[in-house]
Amino acid sequence: MQKATELAKCPYIQAAETDQDIDTSMVILGTVAENYFRQLASKEDVDKTFGLYNKHGEFFIGDNRVKVEGDDIIVKDKEYQGTPGLWELLVMKEPDKSIYNWEDIRIYAEI
Repeated sequence: MQKATELAKCPYIQAAETDQDIDTSMVILGTVAENYFRQLASKEDVDKTFGLYNKHGEFFIGDNRVKVEGDDIIVKDKEYQGTPGLWELLVMKEPDKSIYNWEDIRIYAEI
């Protein structure tokens, strides 16, 4: 079982010490998602207008609630593979063009 990662500046994401401590409402992050949640926590260079944001402990893109499972993103009951490129587009104010591709752009536009 993957262990939740504690992000000091994101109190709504907590680490579990044992399997019994795991609350199923916690966000369990994959390594790609973890990197971008760290960016969100630092609030530096993140897209605060169109990107992923936290509202009362839940994540949204626009008006749509977002769930994260590992690295994958679920929006409106549709699951998207959480590639580094898609995460780059969802989070960063000025996405690095060397990270994303046309498929990431297509999925980002769909979301």
